[in-house]
Amino acid sequence: MSDIEDEARRLSLFLELLESSTKWEEFQHLLLLLQAWPPVTDESRLESEQNPWVCVTSGVLSHCSTWSNISPGSEILTMCRSLYTTKHKLNPQCIGHISTLLLNSGLKLEALKLMAESKDEQLLARTLDLIKNITSGNGLPLQLSGRHIVYELHDLDAV
Repeated sequence: MSDIEDEARRLSLFLELLESSTKWEEFQHLLLLLQAWPPVTDESRLESEQNPWVCVTSGVLSHCSTWSNISPGSEILTMCRSLYTTKHKLNPQCIGHISTLLLNSGLKLEALKLMAESKDEQLLARTLDLIKNITSGNGLPLQLSGRHIVYELHDLDAV
Protein backbone atom coordinates (compact mmCIF):
# COMPACT_ATOMS: atom_id res chain seq x y z
CA MET A 1 0.00 0.00 0.00
CA SER A 2 2.87 2.39 0.59
CA ASP A 3 3.49 2.32 -3.20
CA ILE A 4 0.31 4.34 -3.80
CA GLU A 5 0.19 6.72 -0.83
CA ASP A 6 1.14 9.84 -2.75
CA GLU A 7 1.23 11.04 -6.34
CA ALA A 8 4.98 10.63 -6.76
CA ARG A 9 4.80 6.97 -5.74
CA ARG A 10 1.75 6.30 -7.91
CA LEU A 11 3.53 7.85 -10.88
CA SER A 12 6.67 5.83 -10.18
CA LEU A 13 4.64 2.61 -10.00
CA PHE A 14 2.76 3.50 -13.19
CA LEU A 15 6.01 4.19 -15.07
CA GLU A 16 7.47 0.92 -13.82
CA LEU A 17 4.40 -0.99 -15.04
CA LEU A 18 4.49 0.86 -18.35
CA GLU A 19 8.16 0.06 -18.89
CA SER A 20 7.58 -3.64 -18.24
CA SER A 21 4.52 -3.86 -20.53
CA THR A 22 5.04 -5.49 -23.91
CA LYS A 23 1.76 -7.30 -24.64
CA TRP A 24 -1.55 -5.74 -25.69
CA GLU A 25 -3.26 -7.29 -22.66
CA GLU A 26 -0.79 -5.56 -20.34
CA PHE A 27 -1.49 -2.21 -21.97
CA GLN A 28 -5.24 -2.85 -21.63
CA HIS A 29 -4.73 -3.33 -17.90
CA LEU A 30 -2.79 -0.06 -17.74
CA LEU A 31 -5.67 1.71 -19.49
CA LEU A 32 -8.13 0.37 -16.92
CA LEU A 33 -5.76 1.37 -14.15
CA LEU A 34 -5.53 4.92 -15.50
CA GLN A 35 -9.31 5.27 -15.51
CA ALA A 36 -9.72 3.92 -11.99
CA TRP A 37 -6.65 5.46 -10.44
CA PRO A 38 -4.99 8.36 -12.26
CA PRO A 39 -1.34 8.55 -11.21
CA VAL A 40 -1.00 12.32 -11.74
CA THR A 41 -3.02 15.46 -11.23
CA ASP A 42 -0.23 17.96 -11.88
CA GLU A 43 -1.48 20.28 -14.66
CA SER A 44 1.96 20.76 -16.20
CA ARG A 45 2.38 16.99 -16.57
CA LEU A 46 -1.21 16.48 -17.77
CA GLU A 47 -0.71 18.96 -20.62
CA SER A 48 2.63 17.57 -21.78
CA GLU A 49 4.13 14.56 -23.48
CA GLN A 50 4.52 13.14 -19.96
CA ASN A 51 0.75 12.69 -19.67
CA PRO A 52 0.08 9.03 -18.76
CA TRP A 53 -2.32 8.57 -21.70
CA VAL A 54 0.34 9.88 -24.10
CA CYS A 55 2.91 7.56 -22.48
CA VAL A 56 0.61 4.54 -22.91
CA THR A 57 0.00 5.49 -26.55
CA SER A 58 3.74 5.68 -27.12
CA GLY A 59 4.21 2.30 -25.46
CA VAL A 60 1.47 0.68 -27.54
CA LEU A 61 2.94 2.05 -30.77
CA SER A 62 6.44 0.93 -29.76
CA HIS A 63 5.39 -2.67 -29.21
CA CYS A 64 2.49 -3.23 -31.61
CA SER A 65 4.58 -4.56 -34.50
CA THR A 66 4.80 -7.93 -32.74
CA TRP A 67 1.04 -8.23 -32.12
CA SER A 68 -1.28 -10.05 -34.47
CA ASN A 69 -4.97 -9.27 -34.83
CA ILE A 70 -4.59 -5.88 -33.10
CA SER A 71 -5.09 -2.62 -34.95
CA PRO A 72 -3.14 -0.15 -32.81
CA GLY A 73 -4.56 2.95 -34.49
CA SER A 74 -8.13 1.79 -33.97
CA GLU A 75 -7.42 0.78 -30.38
CA ILE A 76 -5.84 4.15 -29.58
CA LEU A 77 -8.75 5.98 -31.22
CA THR A 78 -11.20 3.87 -29.19
CA MET A 79 -9.23 4.63 -26.02
CA CYS A 80 -9.40 8.38 -26.64
CA ARG A 81 -13.08 8.25 -27.56
CA SER A 82 -13.89 6.30 -24.40
CA LEU A 83 -12.63 9.28 -22.39
CA TYR A 84 -14.81 11.92 -24.13
CA THR A 85 -17.57 11.79 -21.51
CA THR A 86 -15.43 11.11 -18.46
CA LYS A 87 -13.44 13.20 -16.03
CA HIS A 88 -10.33 11.91 -17.84
CA LYS A 89 -11.21 13.62 -21.14
CA LEU A 90 -7.96 14.51 -22.87
CA ASN A 91 -7.08 18.16 -23.33
CA PRO A 92 -6.14 19.49 -26.78
CA GLN A 93 -2.41 19.38 -25.99
CA CYS A 94 -2.56 15.64 -25.26
CA ILE A 95 -4.71 14.99 -28.30
CA GLY A 96 -2.06 16.83 -30.31
CA HIS A 97 0.73 14.71 -28.81
CA ILE A 98 -1.18 11.47 -29.41
CA SER A 99 -2.01 12.56 -32.97
CA THR A 100 1.67 13.28 -33.63
CA LEU A 101 2.57 9.80 -32.37
CA LEU A 102 -0.07 8.31 -34.67
CA LEU A 103 1.16 10.35 -37.64
CA ASN A 104 4.78 9.36 -36.97
CA SER A 105 3.65 5.72 -36.98
CA GLY A 106 1.95 6.09 -40.35
CA LEU A 107 -1.57 6.03 -38.86
CA LYS A 108 -2.82 9.14 -40.65
CA LEU A 109 -6.54 8.35 -40.75
CA GLU A 110 -6.73 7.73 -37.01
CA ALA A 111 -4.73 10.89 -36.28
CA LEU A 112 -6.97 12.96 -38.56
CA LYS A 113 -10.11 11.55 -36.95
CA LEU A 114 -8.82 12.25 -33.45
CA MET A 115 -7.86 15.84 -34.28
CA ALA A 116 -11.14 16.49 -36.14
CA GLU A 117 -13.21 15.16 -33.24
CA SER A 118 -11.35 17.34 -30.73
CA LYS A 119 -13.24 20.48 -31.82
CA ASP A 120 -10.11 22.44 -30.93
CA GLU A 121 -9.47 25.23 -33.44
CA GLN A 122 -5.70 24.64 -33.67
CA LEU A 123 -6.11 20.89 -34.12
CA LEU A 124 -8.85 21.43 -36.71
CA ALA A 125 -6.56 23.81 -38.60
CA ARG A 126 -3.76 21.22 -38.44
CA THR A 127 -6.18 18.58 -39.69
CA LEU A 128 -7.16 20.72 -42.66
CA ASP A 129 -3.52 21.46 -43.49
CA LEU A 130 -2.68 17.76 -43.42
CA ILE A 131 -5.69 16.93 -45.57
CA LYS A 132 -4.78 19.59 -48.13
CA ASN A 133 -1.36 17.96 -48.49
CA ILE A 134 -2.73 14.47 -49.08
CA THR A 135 -2.12 13.25 -52.60
CA SER A 136 -3.94 10.65 -54.61
CA GLY A 137 -2.30 7.35 -55.50
CA ASN A 138 -0.83 8.89 -58.67
CA GLY A 139 0.89 11.69 -56.73
CA LEU A 140 -1.60 14.40 -57.72
CA PRO A 141 -3.22 16.54 -55.01
CA LEU A 142 -6.78 15.60 -54.09
CA GLN A 143 -9.35 18.06 -55.39
CA LEU A 144 -11.75 17.99 -52.41
CA SER A 145 -12.21 20.82 -49.96
CA GLY A 146 -10.68 20.27 -46.53
CA ARG A 147 -13.92 20.90 -44.62
CA HIS A 148 -15.75 18.30 -46.70
CA ILE A 149 -13.10 15.71 -45.91
CA VAL A 150 -13.17 16.49 -42.17
CA TYR A 151 -16.89 15.76 -42.11
CA GLU A 152 -16.27 12.59 -44.10
CA LEU A 153 -13.80 11.43 -41.44
CA HIS A 154 -16.65 11.37 -38.93
CA ASP A 155 -18.80 9.33 -41.32
CA LEU A 156 -16.12 6.65 -41.83
CA ASP A 157 -16.88 5.17 -38.42
CA ALA A 158 -20.41 4.34 -39.57
CA VAL A 159 -19.07 2.27 -42.47
